[in-house]
Amino acid sequence: MIGRITGTLIELSPPTVCVQAGGLGYEIDVPMSTLYKLPPVGQAVTLHTHLAIREDAHVLYGFATPAERSAFRALIKVSGIGARTALAVLSGLSVDDLADAVERQESGRLVKVPGIGKKTAERLLLELRDKLGAVAGLSRPDGAPAPAGGDDVLNALQALGYSAAEARRDGAEAVADLLPRDLPLLIHIDCDAMDPSVCPGVNARSPGGLAFHEMTALIGAAMRGRRLAGFSIVEFQPRADVNDMTAAVVGRLVCHVLGHLARSA
Repeated sequence: MIGRITGTLIELSPPTVCVQAGGLGYEIDVPMSTLYKLPPVGQAVTLHTHLAIREDAHVLYGFATPAERSAFRALIKVSGIGARTALAVLSGLSVDDLADAVERQESGRLVKVPGIGKKTAERLLLELRDKLGAVAGLSRPDGAPAPAGGDDVLNALQALGYSAAEARRDGAEAVADLLPRDLPLLIHIDCDAMDPSVCPGVNARSPGGLAFHEMTALIGAAMRGRRLAGFSIVEFQPRADVNDMTAAVVGRLVCHVLGHLARSA
């Protein structure tokens, strides 16, 4: 078993990277969350790996953290979940978000991942129950608690004892309450605000932006009880997109807004 590879990053061809170590070049498939944590080509890199041995190939999967690898191994043990689907889940949700969705049995967050339908999401929730709590604690150095982030509302909520997920959900409501209700609402979404593991077709190249469900929570809270005057999405770079992931997110955001309009009509 190959558990970790340290070498030089020599090629990026998402979702595959090539790492040169000991005179050999290892092709490794990675989730988008790992891809955007990688250094520039030509620099040293370490990946925690999982080796899958099939009849027709030996395939290496790589991850930035032991927690991502552990979550991947838990996912592929679920009935009907293959490696590609597991990578898609980790590309759309952080380990902490996945663990939180499982703990709360929130299938709605899983079905937003491309390739995950309602039945598959429910099976994931059932079979992953009680298996990701310890894994989520490993997703930060030395098992440190999640940083509160820079938003004062989220910081205050977490200081009051809310979990990160609760703080983000209730924080969206708190931010929306700051908007005037007697004026029409103009929603202007900059795709750079989304985490590049969810929207690779953006200019941002550092992790830490909003997940899809966080963006939709903000939109929903802002639109509730307000008249929409306009809606736009900017900073989408089609040439930088990977497997049409960003295009799919943009399309879903448009449908989300239209859905709110239809319900309020």
